[in-house]
Amino acid sequence: MKRASFVFPFWKKEWFWSWKKGSFSSFRQAVFLSFIGHLIFIGLLIITEQGHFLGSHKSFDSESPWLTKLNSFSASALLPLLPPSLQDSLFDSIDKFRLPDGEKAALLEKLLQSWIDYYGDQLPEKQRNLPPEDLFKFWRQQPYFDFDSGDKDRLREFKSRGELNRRDLVIYRNRVIIRTPGGEVAIPEEYFFRQCPYEQLLACGAGLFYITEGFPTLEAQDDVGGSQEKELRETESIEQESVMKKNGFRVILITPSDETEEKTSLELKPEDDSDRLPLRLYQSNPTRVTQILDSLMAFSEGMQFKFFKEKYLDIYHPHQGDLPRFTRDFINSNLSNIIIAYNPIAGAFGFIEQLFFSKHLDYAFLEYWQRHPYTKTGWEALFYIASHLNFEKRGIAYLYSAYGETKRALTRWGRESDIYQKKAKAYIVKEVYEELTSTLERKNYQSLEEILRWYTQKEKELYQFIAAHGPEVRSRALFSLALLYWEEGEEMKAIDIWQGLPPDYSSETFQDIREVLNYPTSMAKKIKMIGGVLNWERSDTNKRQLERLIKFHRWKVRVRTLPSL
Repeated sequence: MKRASFVFPFWKKEWFWSWKKGSFSSFRQAVFLSFIGHLIFIGLLIITEQGHFLGSHKSFDSESPWLTKLNSFSASALLPLLPPSLQDSLFDSIDKFRLPDGEKAALLEKLLQSWIDYYGDQLPEKQRNLPPEDLFKFWRQQPYFDFDSGDKDRLREFKSRGELNRRDLVIYRNRVIIRTPGGEVAIPEEYFFRQCPYEQLLACGAGLFYITEGFPTLEAQDDVGGSQEKELRETESIEQESVMKKNGFRVILITPSDETEEKTSLELKPEDDSDRLPLRLYQSNPTRVTQILDSLMAFSEGMQFKFFKEKYLDIYHPHQGDLPRFTRDFINSNLSNIIIAYNPIAGAFGFIEQLFFSKHLDYAFLEYWQRHPYTKTGWEALFYIASHLNFEKRGIAYLYSAYGETKRALTRWGRESDIYQKKAKAYIVKEVYEELTSTLERKNYQSLEEILRWYTQKEKELYQFIAAHGPEVRSRALFSLALLYWEEGEEMKAIDIWQGLPPDYSSETFQDIREVLNYPTSMAKKIKMIGGVLNWERSDTNKRQLERLIKFHRWKVRVRTLPSL
C-alpha cells in the first residue's frame, strides 16, 4: 500500500472497441455505426426479461414529462454504478450511435431496470417492478444519485472562463511551472491541460462514494480459519452480526443509517474451475508480461480491464499458475494513477475524477471474488477493494479541506492560472461536497472524523479477513494492516505486527523496516527511521509511476471513450 501527500499513486486501490481511421468513407461510417447501434439496441430488447420494458409507443412520446429528463447525460452518470457485466455494450450505445430520442429513453430505462434487477433484493418489494414513469420517480428520490445535480449552464460558463493560453504560462521541458505557498511545482503539461469529464462528474455526484450506498462486508463460513480470524479481530463491528448461512458465505452491503433499515446480502456464486488450465507466462518468456501490459496502456482503464477479464480472468485457473501474479502486476502497473495535489482544489478534484474512472472496477473485482472466493486471484480482488476504500477516505478528507477554497475561487473575478479551468473544477468539488455532506447528515454522521474512522474500520476488516482465511497472502495482508495502523498514527501497533511477520517475507520495504528494527537504538529513533524508509519508498514509486503514465499518455487516452454529452 502506497501513501502520499503531494503525489498519490492510485494502485491496488481501478469494452474493447477498435476503429481503424480512414478505412471507411464518412457516409459508410455513419451507416455502419447506425447499423451496429441498432443491433446492440435490438439485442438489449431481446435479452431483457422485463415485460414492461418497451411498453406502448406512448411510453416514448417525446412530450411525456418523464422522457424529457431521460437523456445521455443521465445514462452516462448511471453507467459506472452498474454491475460490470451490464456495461460493455451499453457504454458504446448511449450516445455514440446517435440513437433516436425514443430508443435512447428506452436504453436508459433498461439501465435503470438493470440496476433494480441486480440490487433488487435490497429494495422494498413494491419498488422492484416499476413502470417507466414510477421508475424515474424512484431514482429522483435517491439521495446518492441526482439526475439534475448542479447547474450545467454554470458549468459551461466556468469551463470557458477557465481556459488558459500556453503563452501565459511558464512551460519548461513539458512541465508547467506553478507557484505555490510551498514553492514552485512542475506539473506535467499533459496532466495540467487534461480534458476532464465535468458533466459526468456532476451527474454522478456523491454516488461515487461507497459511504452513500454501503460497504462490502465479508463473513466467512464457520470452518474456514475461524480461530485465526477471532485472534485478529480486536472488536466486532456493528454489521458483523448473525448473517451467515451454515454452508455459505455472504458479501453484505451495509448502509450506515437507521437501525430499522433492512440489511441484505449478495451471496457468493462459486464457479467450477476444474476444467480451467493454469496460466503459464512468467517461466516461458518473462518479457512477454511487460509487452502485454505496455500494449494495454493504449486504452482507458475500463477497456483494459475488459480485455484482461475476457483474455485471462475468464479463461485461466484462479488459484493455479501465474494468473494471481499477473493480475497483481496488471493492477499495480496499469490501473495505477497519480494525483498531483499541489493545491486543495486540484487535489480534491483529482480524487473525484479518479473515482469516476475506477468506480466500476470495484464492482468488477467484487464480482470476481463472488465467483472465485478463497482463490489466489480472488485475494488480489479483495486487496484492490481494500485499497480503494483507503483512496475514498483520502478523497473525502481532501473534499472537506478544499470546500472553503472552492467558494472563494468561485467568487473571485478574473482568470487564475494555477489550475486549468479552475472555476469548473472548483464548482465540481463544491457540488459533490455539498451533496455528500447532505447525504451523510441524513445518515446521522456527526463529523469528518467519524466518517474517516468508518472507512478505516472497513479497510481493517478486509485485511483481517484476508489474513485469517488466505494463508498464502497472510503476511501481505498483515503488512498492509500494519501500514494502515502507521498511517493512523498508531506506530507501536504497526511495529508489533511487523515484528511478528516471518523474517523471509519477500517485501523489500518490509526487509528495510526489519533492518531498522534490529538497530541498537531507541524506539523513538527507530520510528523516525521507519518513517524515512516509507517516505523514500513512496517517493520512488510515485516517480516511476508518473513516468509510466506520461510515457503512455494516460490522461489523453482515458477521455477518448467517454460518451459525449
